Amino acid sequence: MADYLKLFETHSQYEAYMGGDVTLPNVSHCISENEVHYNPFVHDYSQDYFTIVAKESGTITFTYTSGGTTSAFTSMSYKKNDGEWVTTQYDPSNGNTINVSVKNGDKVQWKGINNVFNYHDESTEDETYGCFTSDCHVDVEGNIMSLLYGNNFANKTSLEGREGAFAGLFSYDYGSTFLQIVSAENLVLPATTLAFACYGGMFNGCTSLTTAPELPATALASNCYSNMFNGCTSLTTAPELPATTLANRCYTLMFAGCTSLTTAPELPATTLANSCYGFMFEGCSSLNYIKAMFTTTPDISYTHSWVQGVASTGIFVKNSAATWSVSGSNGIPTGWTVQTPSADQTPSVEPEK
Repeated sequence: MADYLKLFETHSQYEAYMGGDVTLPNVSHCISENEVHYNPFVHDYSQDYFTIVAKESGTITFTYTSGGTTSAFTSMSYKKNDGEWVTTQYDPSNGNTINVSVKNGDKVQWKGINNVFNYHDESTEDETYGCFTSDCHVDVEGNIMSLLYGNNFANKTSLEGREGAFAGLFSYDYGSTFLQIVSAENLVLPATTLAFACYGGMFNGCTSLTTAPELPATALASNCYSNMFNGCTSLTTAPELPATTLANRCYTLMFAGCTSLTTAPELPATTLANSCYGFMFEGCSSLNYIKAMFTTTPDISYTHSWVQGVASTGIFVKNSAATWSVSGSNGIPTGWTVQTPSADQTPSVEPEK
């Protein structure tokens, strides 16, 4: 969208216009009051193809493994900068490898017609998956749905029936090789209907990742975020987790080994599900703040070793309605201070024994 200037006779006219359902001007001038108002353009990344932006020279690789099935993959296309789209059809016998040479600032857009990127055939025990790796640092942005729906990705918000949809997408062989992402801040994961393990291990082992994408879904599925950021040792800020109803193993190992993480995302759910928080923050050695609103008594069934290896001191904000008192790796970390918000949100402080 191009920048544009709009003139208004009065400030009241300006306010009325800006409150409407219109395309907002970048610069507005109110003639009567001689006022100038700026409205910076905010780019809508949800309308962009999934894009990898190179931060240095190197090679970006996409690999389809061979698994003897065509039910997971059909094709993948890429376009570098203003070039033409290059399409590769999936070869189930030999798999495919796509290598794109890049230099600093190059943008590579991707689209595909695919079902999922991690497919397990229970009848043959074959596992087929597709993933991105690189030998250079990159940022990722745009709408991840272009990898499934090709040109028709806009407004797609459901992963129903697509088990393992983006599992391991940026991580080969459980993080042994990975896409060297620095920022995923502008990556759009728009799905509000999730599927089993749909984002499982997506960034597993991405040690250069500092900024995660938003996770808007409030209805979860089993294993949906398990291992998603496991081993992301540079991640400093966790994405918000707005869901108030949990699913089995939904957050298992989600942030395990995130050694730079100091503050956990707020956990608003009051009722726990089987293994929902199991090993969630294991090995997060800098983590010193958790706010968790669950009233279910934590134990190995729900929170197995979820805070094993966190900082030796910290603050745990606990639901004032919670009657449980569990300390250690399955509950409140030993040595941490408990804060219990009262009705007016003013916390009372009680040292954890």
